[in-house]
Amino acid sequence: MFLIRRWVVLNVTLGIIAIILGLYLAGISPPTVGKVLSALDRSLPLCLVEWKGAFTQWSDLDQCCLQARKQLSCEDEDQTVDWQKLSKVCTTGKTSVKFHLNQKAYSYCQNQVIW
Repeated sequence: MFLIRRWVVLNVTLGIIAIILGLYLAGISPPTVGKVLSALDRSLPLCLVEWKGAFTQWSDLDQCCLQARKQLSCEDEDQTVDWQKLSKVCTTGKTSVKFHLNQKAYSYCQNQVIW
């Protein structure tokens, strides 16, 4: 009886592991628990303003969050500028000012009252 129980527990455990690995292979990642990923990210919050193809860093993150929130949409992006990975771009249209945020700055903005 005890031997059968071991095999059942082992098979269920291996089945769960196989499902998780299958999800990773399909490109589906499980949600993060708490703020673990942002705590591991050692980069500084970064806000870049793009106007006519020129990027300018904006050091006042609160004002950057306010202006980025005023835009019509914030979408995912995969861009690197000066060795900094940017994860979000907030814009009104194709010819307007664009606000580029890295993940740490975007997380900071989401925690603000204005967001």
